[in-house]
Amino acid sequence: MDLLPTFADIAGIEVPKERRLDGTSIKDVLLRQAALPSRKIFFGYEPKLGTAMRDRKWKMIVRGDKVELYDLDHDIVGRAIDGGPSCPTSYP
Repeated sequence: MDLLPTFADIAGIEVPKERRLDGTSIKDVLLRQAALPSRKIFFGYEPKLGTAMRDRKWKMIVRGDKVELYDLDHDIVGRAIDGGPSCPTSYP
């Protein structure tokens, strides 16, 4: 959750431009039930658990040298794509 940008936006405080934030305010999501903006989400930076990225229907988890790719439109349970015919050869 992007706490600093959201709290600053709710409080009406402008974050200085030199303070480069990688987050986005979700004030409208919380207060007006707006849709979340479409964007890439990175989370997890944990050596044992791995690092993950989510973009639209794709979720990728990297643990050491192992990379897992999930198509969440077709699989919310979490079975990685095995590199077969349904696996994309490039990321959109």
